[in-house]
Parts: sequence; structure tokens; C-alpha cells
Amino acid sequence: MRGHQGYFLDLRGLPSVEDFVRELSSPRRYDLRRYQKRLDAKGHTEFGWCTTAEETAQLVTWVFEQKRAWAAARGIKTDYLEDDRATEFFVRLAQRLDLANTPLVSFVKVNGTPAAAVINLVGGDTVEYAICTYDPAFKDCAVGFLMLRYLIEWSYAHGKNFDFRPVYADYKERWSTRQTWHETQLIFLNSRGHLLDLALLCTYSVRAARKLKREAIRALTRRRGRAAHTAGAAAAQPGGTQTHRDRDSVRTDIR
Repeated sequence: MRGHQGYFLDLRGLPSVEDFVRELSSPRRYDLRRYQKRLDAKGHTEFGWCTTAEETAQLVTWVFEQKRAWAAARGIKTDYLEDDRATEFFVRLAQRLDLANTPLVSFVKVNGTPAAAVINLVGGDTVEYAICTYDPAFKDCAVGFLMLRYLIEWSYAHGKNFDFRPVYADYKERWSTRQTWHETQLIFLNSRGHLLDLALLCTYSVRAARKLKREAIRALTRRRGRAAHTAGAAAAQPGGTQTHRDRDSVRTDIR
């Protein structure tokens, strides 16, 4: 059995989506306004959903191309990204859906060019945030976070909750209201099947090691930040010695 923590945002019980926004930290709200202004300065900005099967197919293809490039640049191998059947599945799904009532791909475009896009699973009362990516040219605008804000606002406006789905990410933990649990049951019928179990264990070990490394870097960054703040406060006291120290920062991209 394999289990993953999931993250969920309850929106349907809120009087207003602004109630959720107010729960975000002041720096986060400030960042969202700042990134939106930076994005707007690059040209005409449009948030929305693909309304035709043809437009959806183009954005689905773009999403997988961007994800493959992102994974390759980091030396990450993910089987589904290399399998063209995944792209084909969503393209065919768009042909079967009534996109006016069950949209599939959301986007933010600048001057008609995709800056970020998300493949979503829209249900009766929940929007599932499935596959997301962005153009690195817009990294300084944090378009992933802006896209996320748009989707949360859209979900609330349409009477739906928002499901971040499994696998930990710090932004999911910050933006969710509760955690969920997801399990995958694996049944091996013979000894050859257990060889697959060993391969899966190796894969999970690599992922765990990567996660521990990221968390160690974040912890070190926070300690350095606190040390810099303490040094600055001490220097500001009468008789203190003025010092200058750069504060490191780490920003997690939504991928």
C-alpha cells in the first residue's frame, strides 16, 4: 500500500472568496498584487479557459512540452511525461466533453501567448488541480501563483471546492484548509511481481531524498534569515555595530 498526503481548500462554506484571501499572510497578499502588476506591464493579460476542443488540444500539447523541458533541465525522469498516450488521452477527452459546462484547461496568456496553463478535473462540487506548468520567460511574475489565485476565485464563483491533490508542496500546505489521505493498493501475485515492488521502493527513496534535501535548504535559509534579522536589530541599538549581510531566499515554483 502506498499513501500520500493530500491538500484541500473548502470554499463552498465561505460567505466570500475574500474571506479566504484575507487568511493569507500580508506578505503573500502583497506578492500577489506585485506579481500581477509586473505581469500586466508585459502586455495584455488574459485569464480564462479553453472553449473549443482545438484550443484545448493546443494547450494540452503545450503543457506537456513545457513539463518535459522542466523535468529534463532538472534531471527528473517521469514516465507519464514521456508517454504520448497521456497527451492523447486529454486531447480525446476534450473532444468528448461539453467544455462550456465542464472545462478542462485553464490558462493565463500575455498578448495571446500562453504564460501558464493547468489541466484540471472539474467535477460537480470540486475542481482538481491536476497538471500545471508555465513558461520560464514569465518566472519573475510568479504566474503559477497568479493562475492558482484565478482558479480558486473561479471555483468559488461556480460553487466548488478546490482539491490540490496528493504529494506535498509548501504552497499547497499554505493555501489549503485541511489535509486528505490518498492510498494506492498494490497486489503482487507472484515473486516476479515483487521485483516491481523493489523498483517502486527505489523510486520512492529517491523522491524522499530529494524532498529532504529541499527541506534542508529551506531550513538553512530560514536560519540565515533570522540571523541576519537579529544582526540588523543589534546594529540598530545604541552602541551597536553596523553590519551588512545579504539575506538568502528560496522561492518554490509551482510546477
